[in-house]
Amino acid sequence: MQVTELLRLAQSQPEIRQQRIVKVWGPKLRAEVESGRLSILSEIAAHPDQTEELRTFRYSHLLGPPLTRDQLAALQARLSGHPLPTDLSDLLLHADGIHLWADLDFGRAYWGIAPSSEWQPAAESEWAGFFEDLQRGSLAISYHQNGDYCLLLDNVTSEYRWYDHEIIDEPTVVARSVTELLDWLWAEMRDSEPRP
Repeated sequence: MQVTELLRLAQSQPEIRQQRIVKVWGPKLRAEVESGRLSILSEIAAHPDQTEELRTFRYSHLLGPPLTRDQLAALQARLSGHPLPTDLSDLLLHADGIHLWADLDFGRAYWGIAPSSEWQPAAESEWAGFFEDLQRGSLAISYHQNGDYCLLLDNVTSEYRWYDHEIIDEPTVVARSVTELLDWLWAEMRDSEPRP
């Protein structure tokens, strides 16, 4: 998929709204959780200081604003040991951050391509402890709400590798170009489409 096709597809899908009943914590429950006195999920769920409310959740595709050429040059300078492939630089000039089926109240999806300001060498990322060989030529470019997965760009091979923290030694090569990356991303996000 070309970048322009992603932009077209993302803009063509309508917002999805879902109504769900949620539990809202009262001040006593919030204080107990924040103090650390209450941390077991089953005890929190059973606590009497909460009410149920019907809330509307809105989801849509969000693409971050494109970088300017000066911003791209500054990014390359910050990540000087990790030269970006030309097609990835081109993507950033169209969209900086890809959040498919993002919660519109938070501006993020369950997982996605992070804005480039959050990209880090893998050896400096929150995932660094998982890697025996700190993936010195790799760049962490994704986010994941519960931290189970990470997408790394291997700057040596230009491969995009999807890591699962439970089987860290067996990453999946999901793409070798931005075109393949966008195909993979779009297919993966179809599976997480919220249902109206």
